[in-house]
Amino acid sequence: MICCESAALSIDNDLAQHIDRLRHLPQHENAMLRVFFERHVPIHVARAPGRLDVMGGIGDYSGSLVLELPIAEAAFAAAQRSKSGDVTIASLRNGGRRAIMKTIAAREWSELRDGDYAAARQFFAQDPDSAWAAYIAGPILVLLREVQSGFDSGVRVLIDSQVPEGKGVSSSAAVEVATMRAVAPLIGVTLAGEELARLCQRAENHIVGAPCGIMDQMTSAMGHNVELLALRCQPATVEGYVPVPPQLAFWGIDSGIRHAVSGSEYTSVRCGAFMGYRIIAEAAGLEAKASNNPPHIVEIDDPFWNGYLANITPDEFQNRFVDAVPEQMPGREFLKRYTGTTDRVTRVD
Repeated sequence: MICCESAALSIDNDLAQHIDRLRHLPQHENAMLRVFFERHVPIHVARAPGRLDVMGGIGDYSGSLVLELPIAEAAFAAAQRSKSGDVTIASLRNGGRRAIMKTIAAREWSELRDGDYAAARQFFAQDPDSAWAAYIAGPILVLLREVQSGFDSGVRVLIDSQVPEGKGVSSSAAVEVATMRAVAPLIGVTLAGEELARLCQRAENHIVGAPCGIMDQMTSAMGHNVELLALRCQPATVEGYVPVPPQLAFWGIDSGIRHAVSGSEYTSVRCGAFMGYRIIAEAAGLEAKASNNPPHIVEIDDPFWNGYLANITPDEFQNRFVDAVPEQMPGREFLKRYTGTTDRVTRVD
């Protein structure tokens, strides 16, 4: 029995093709795929699309208003309970002709569930060849830790994604959302779109180790076909959906430049933005309270901008704060003067 959950687009044909591929797995040329799922055990299938950033996405972590469009390319996840207690993950490649696989033994999985997110992040990072599995196992781990801790079976998850990787169209968020949508019914959990997106973001921030904002997961979980999702990232307020006029179309053209939220350039820009906010808050006389867990984190009582850099208007910045923010500042000097930033997923070096 195959049960279906779709996200964001009207995709009956896509799901039908994916389910047909699942039904033919027992005849697959790959022997491991032929026996990947157990017979006579229900399989839950979910779909989640990638997204095109139409406006504002580079500032999502600063609270910007963004307009996001789900794309036709999507990730599919098929999930099934496993009596063994192991977590077995497979990701199809080359149009489904081959697959990469990762098995987390029941004992290891139990230790991951009992440990903290930092330990889980280290577990997946220690083997570069298996780091990809964090995008699939991470959402499952967050779901079990945050929502349903009583589930004691193992899980099998098969991923089949057509979202281009490393092209800035949220391939990772699509996989995360599809995985969580497919696994949630197995453990008796129903998630609203915003909660699902928040949990998937937590997995990417704390287990994958990528300091993404929430717009990718929100678009994949809550986007509408041929409509722009208007999302104010404070932290995730849906302000509505903007229909795309029939005479207008959006196209994403591959620049050939690889993009990764986990990359050092993105991390540096995000960290710099939070450093700037911290300096402005100090110049505005806002009180900052240091936190020791984790270190170099401060909490700021901010009645003016609610902690979001995007709420400072250009005129306000130019008239009040432009002289307070230096073009450059070494991390050592910043930490000595300001202790840290309010961002919990990056740290000043």
